[in-house]
Amino acid sequence: MRFAYEWIREYAPVDCSPKELARRLTAAGLSVERIAKESGEHLLQLDITTNRPDCMNLYGICREAAALSGTRLRRVRPRLRETGPPIATRAQVEVREKDLCSRYSARVMLGVRIQPSPPWIRKRLLSMGIRPINLIVDVTNYVLLELGQPLHAFDLDLLEKHRIVVRRARQGETITTLDGVQRNLRSEDLVIADARKPVAIAGIIGGQDTEIRESTRNILLESAYFHPQSVRRTARRFGLHTEASHRFERGADREITRLALDRCCELLLTHGNGQVARGTLDIAARGGKTRSVTIRADRTSRLLGDRVSIPNITRALRSLGFRAGRTGTGKLTVAVPTFRSDIEEEVDLIEEVARFRGYDRIPSRLPLLPGRGVGRSVAANAIRHTRRTLRSLGYQEVLNLSMVDPDLEERFSGDPSDRVAITNPLSERASVLRRSLLPGLLENIAFNRNRGMENLKLFEVGRGFANPVGKKSLREENLLGIAVTGSALPEHWSRSTGPYSFFHLKGTLETLLKRLGFPEWEFRKGTSRTLEANHQAVLLVEGKIFGSLGRLRGDLTESVELDPGLPIFVAELHLDILKATNRQAGVCRAVPRHPAVRRDLSLIVDAGQQFGEIERLIRGIDGKRISQVELFDRFRPQGLSRDKMSLGIRVEFQQPDRTLLKEEVAGLEERILGKLNKEL
Repeated sequence: MRFAYEWIREYAPVDCSPKELARRLTAAGLSVERIAKESGEHLLQLDITTNRPDCMNLYGICREAAALSGTRLRRVRPRLRETGPPIATRAQVEVREKDLCSRYSARVMLGVRIQPSPPWIRKRLLSMGIRPINLIVDVTNYVLLELGQPLHAFDLDLLEKHRIVVRRARQGETITTLDGVQRNLRSEDLVIADARKPVAIAGIIGGQDTEIRESTRNILLESAYFHPQSVRRTARRFGLHTEASHRFERGADREITRLALDRCCELLLTHGNGQVARGTLDIAARGGKTRSVTIRADRTSRLLGDRVSIPNITRALRSLGFRAGRTGTGKLTVAVPTFRSDIEEEVDLIEEVARFRGYDRIPSRLPLLPGRGVGRSVAANAIRHTRRTLRSLGYQEVLNLSMVDPDLEERFSGDPSDRVAITNPLSERASVLRRSLLPGLLENIAFNRNRGMENLKLFEVGRGFANPVGKKSLREENLLGIAVTGSALPEHWSRSTGPYSFFHLKGTLETLLKRLGFPEWEFRKGTSRTLEANHQAVLLVEGKIFGSLGRLRGDLTESVELDPGLPIFVAELHLDILKATNRQAGVCRAVPRHPAVRRDLSLIVDAGQQFGEIERLIRGIDGKRISQVELFDRFRPQGLSRDKMSLGIRVEFQQPDRTLLKEEVAGLEERILGKLNKEL
């Protein structure tokens, strides 16, 4: 936002240059990005953070400037003569939704004339990036910039029965807004209506039916406080961002509505004509008590690293608009002004003291850290080791948002009954929490391939969320997602590259399991709905399902506008299972001094037989002397029926302390074949 230095000095007569004022504001946390000079005025460009709506107006900046410069802030005290009839004879206001509109104030002006604004108002509006229109509209915008309170002017004679009703929209109602767009309203939208129809979307934009025009002679000025979440939800649904919604979404000042009205009427009377009706229509919901927060001198000194006394705290907070009164030794109870909605607890007040003193005054000291600690948990260490292992295997880690597209998420996770919807999503494409990491990884692949990156090895460690039916709380779990696509090796004249396959990913998981210390695991045929039926498996560790892996279905690949025939292999593991599994610590073993003996077995088995089951049976014969079981061939000889296949399996026998005898190996081999014949 831009504010003129000369305008600031009208309320805060600082005795420093624009450059020095910019330095002081920046040191107090209000970053001044640059100073420009236009039409003889110095314009300070400030970056106002969303938690400081009180500084999204000139008066808020003046309050800060006066406090930092030690000058007295000039109060806004409008003076106006009410020469018209009683306001109750000309207009009525009814607020039906006080939870969404806790205060609604209105004034009436009669006999106005539509004319251009004076040059100085037009100049200041233009310096803030607002186009002048006419005196009435320009003055409402001027007061918005000056005090931070959005105002709206209605043509009183176009309001049915001269009546204002603050209510929820009726399902199916429509309104044509000032931008000429007809908008369909929902029952959750708050509107300003007359006796018959909506005339404005509360806190966002007015309607064409009651806008100020050349024929306007009588006006009703609105100044209200609307609930931030209601304004934010409706504005985002309509894709509207206005000066009013920008402030209401972040929290306006409930106690400034009447002051802003009086200031607006004062400027209109000074530069226009007409008369102000006597009185104000002011409807306020009960509540709105002043919040109090206690601040302690010892904690303030401890957090800021410097001694700060109660008198210093009192002076700092009072200069910033807080009311402070001592309640005990070393304590203050501070009344938080209504324009500081960001102040909630003691540390917030301590930050205000730090800003007033200047962040540059906080001493630079190394913290005293204890020499002992509990260290990382077993699961945290396992996740850390998982990341390191995958990086060492050439994978790149990605970080995706937990909020995902509901359509894509449902394609992966199926039944949406336990899905977690976000109450106030940033967009429809990010309106639910993810249950799986795979949708994000698929979008990562699409993003990179659309930019020429075809060979990808990606992984992500993150949380999945679910809302189990019948449960009161959400379920969160740590997940590992892996995705590969493209060529397994870079192009080179000496070899063929070959694409990634199911077995590349299976090898990655086996390497990971070994490095995590699992002594054994098992792959079985999977039934995941997101993976190709003949290219998937489920991974079991100690009988528990650890995850699944396989090739993504073509229609899922096509959903992110990739070729449905593109092979993308993915895996997803449930890392929380690491807490409940028995893993071995890394153990150094001596290199065997005695040679191993290898035997090749040629077996004819059922076509659907899984090698994992064969390996389990073989190792079960003698786990100490059978050191390796490897499948080296798979084929169907001519003449063999289609429901059978031939497997070539290499078994390695080894004993650490001596060379095995020929008879011992033959005995083990005979036992293996006997068990396989019996079991399979």
